[in-house]
Amino acid sequence: MIAVIGLCGVVFTGAVSNWDKISPSTPNYPVASDDINVQARYYIESTGFRAGLDAVEKARAERYRREYKVSSETVDCMIDMGIPTTQLVDIATNVLKAHYTLEEIKEMNRIASLPIMRKVAERQPAVGLDLVNGIEDAAERARRRNLAIAGGERKVVQQSTACPAQ
Repeated sequence: MIAVIGLCGVVFTGAVSNWDKISPSTPNYPVASDDINVQARYYIESTGFRAGLDAVEKARAERYRREYKVSSETVDCMIDMGIPTTQLVDIATNVLKAHYTLEEIKEMNRIASLPIMRKVAERQPAVGLDLVNGIEDAAERARRRNLAIAGGERKVVQQSTACPAQ
């Protein structure tokens, strides 16, 4: 899950870092605060990060219902036992503060307030969900492959010299 969050951050940061080359540079800060916590949390909200986490959690709950065939109450318990969205937002806030200055986060917020970036933020939950689904599918294929390798069931030519010969 954290890898997905990091991947989303890399994709979004790449878009943001190049956006200033084609957008006008005007000091239009959407949040009037010199508190780095306020600025970082605004960035998390305005870029669709929290909405993406919420979408992933809803999809996870539905997957749990199907996979484990349990009641909604049990699924809610399972979700509650995981890492809550508020904690993930706190982690992301601390990461932003560790890697960016207040002025950099203000500029990121200014860029995030541009119309095209608001459209990006609106689509971020769907993009994040598709990323998570793709990563989960790839992880499941890797798990099945590794079980086959570990159980000696692999009968095809080795894909890696690191794999033991059968």
